[in-house]
Amino acid sequence: TRLLGINAGSSLRADQRLGGKGHYLRIDRLRFCRKAGQGISLERSRLPWRDGFASVTETGLAGGSLNSTLAALGLVAASGEEIAGVVPTLSAVDAGIMQRVQGVPMLRLERVTRDAGGEVLEYVESILDPARFGLRIEF
Repeated sequence: TRLLGINAGSSLRADQRLGGKGHYLRIDRLRFCRKAGQGISLERSRLPWRDGFASVTETGLAGGSLNSTLAALGLVAASGEEIAGVVPTLSAVDAGIMQRVQGVPMLRLERVTRDAGGEVLEYVESILDPARFGLRIEF
């Protein structure tokens, strides 16, 4: 997994999904398959800004892990919602980042996790290679 960036800023997509306008800790990561020579997942995490996040933009993720970083700040996910969908045509920007062909269909997962008090902890959008990822439901 390649860390593409950690910074503070806005996010139109997170604002739309969460129903407001916010300031976020933004973490972008790419899972890259060397054998295939292309990205297989592009993940954009957006965490509503909290005290303690400034240090994350300077020092990075604890051990390379977002969960470990959040736990060190006393933040733990208690519940969440995930929606699976399709990106009908991969954008030029995302194709460039993932080293894939523009316009191909991809899977999209959107997840919102909340802490025990119901506050949004993270919104994440993942764009996934449909040949490597899928949806499995047991009932």
